[in-house]
Amino acid sequence: MKLALKEMDEEEQEVRPGKRQQTAETVSPMVVVTPAMASMANERADKLIAEKKKLTAQYLLERDEKLKAIGQENCDVYYVEKIAEVKEIAA
Repeated sequence: MKLALKEMDEEEQEVRPGKRQQTAETVSPMVVVTPAMASMANERADKLIAEKKKLTAQYLLERDEKLKAIGQENCDVYYVEKIAEVKEIAA
């Protein structure tokens, strides 16, 4: 019986293939991507990611200033503590 269960578990736990690694060369039927084009694309992507991080940080600063103005500067800590209390009561 245990052997049959073990075989069923092994069948259910099929190994999924991992994400395919991006090849070093991008091929398209209409356009040949040169190393210069690839580096420009990477630089552009890095620039967009950095801009997104900057905007996120700016938003968080503005949010914290607004919360401070209405007297709730530690609201994140407050909510974390309340969630911990609720979990404690539920347990």
